[in-house]
Amino acid sequence: MKAALRVLLSAGLIAGFAWSAPWSAQAQTKLTIATVNNGDMIRMQKLTDDFKAKNPGIDLEWVTLEENVLRQKVTTDIATKGGQFDVLTIGTYEVPIWAKKGWLVPLDNLGADYDVDDLLPAIRSGRRNGLPVVYEMRSLWEDAVANNGPYRAADLRYCAAQLLETHALRHVDAVTTICQGLQENVTARGIPGEKVTIIPNAVDRDAFSGPGTPDRALAGRLGLTGKTVLAFFGSFYFYEGLHLLLRAFPLLRQRGANVALLLAGGGPEEAALHKLARELGIGDSVVFTGRIVHEEIRRYYDLADLLVFPRVSIRLTELVTPLKPLEAMAQERIVVASSVGGHRELIRDRETGYLFPPDEPQRLAEGVMAALADRPAWPRIRAQAIEFIDTERSWAHSVARYAEVYSRLVRP
Repeated sequence: MKAALRVLLSAGLIAGFAWSAPWSAQAQTKLTIATVNNGDMIRMQKLTDDFKAKNPGIDLEWVTLEENVLRQKVTTDIATKGGQFDVLTIGTYEVPIWAKKGWLVPLDNLGADYDVDDLLPAIRSGRRNGLPVVYEMRSLWEDAVANNGPYRAADLRYCAAQLLETHALRHVDAVTTICQGLQENVTARGIPGEKVTIIPNAVDRDAFSGPGTPDRALAGRLGLTGKTVLAFFGSFYFYEGLHLLLRAFPLLRQRGANVALLLAGGGPEEAALHKLARELGIGDSVVFTGRIVHEEIRRYYDLADLLVFPRVSIRLTELVTPLKPLEAMAQERIVVASSVGGHRELIRDRETGYLFPPDEPQRLAEGVMAALADRPAWPRIRAQAIEFIDTERSWAHSVARYAEVYSRLVRP
């Protein structure tokens, strides 16, 4: 972030927090909410039945007070760490006072893709200048941080971050998402469906225009000559499931597969993956190339027989589609992926690639072996995958969808 953002649970925003926060029934069975007695908060309380229906086992207890009484009670509760309230609303009067006392939590370490200046200033500028504002939602960045950093799904910072994005979604004129999973997430937050358009992830067909001739010298230098190459190109985050791919490798060897792993990229899990490869005794067959410059990546695609995407099943991967499988399809590589929701939007099993159940090395190994045993079908699968890219997932196709969104907003 360019500027520190602090949690402000104000009367204008708390509704998004109370109804979108992923509270766990196992962690807490009753939430005590302190709020001011005004029309907005009364309307919010009417959503209690809806909340409880979506979150079985969680009860809500409302403490509704006049403003001055509320201010005194919540300030005393926070100052004495009484813990009387789980959720509370504060106003602009309390914000600077609480900030000086350190009672507001900074939303730090939210990831490179998040910047508060992408949200509220754009909305304010649009309103000030009479211009429509379009919000593009490409991921659930609060979940990405929760799975790769210090946040947890029930953390106040996680909930407040989600709240801020929900606030932005409500106050823009149109929303675009990259996939159906995100579209459904947006509408579940109360955003009208007609306001949301899917502009899917897509491939630059000039950059990914199909296979070339494998570089034998590069294959020899990497120790891949004569082997079936399983590859992954991308960032090494835990949710990508590369630890599962490494654990599946000995199982593939036991089944007689003459395979090698080619892992190009880097990230938070890199050191742990190197260590795991050594512990499993497969270091001689796993090639870590580090990050490859974009201009060179096609040479590495040409060495791969299968591109494997073993994402684990979490909220992020079930709702968000990745880009790398599309690039692999465009390079006419065979794709083998876990059957999480994001992959199912891109890959039709045994039609444009292969899917296997997530989270288990044994099922991953079975999925790879099934793909290797199905080599006669690979030309058909490549052709169908390329047709999918060219008719639905090329830049030209995706960009064309923006025309309808913008034309709708600028009509007199």
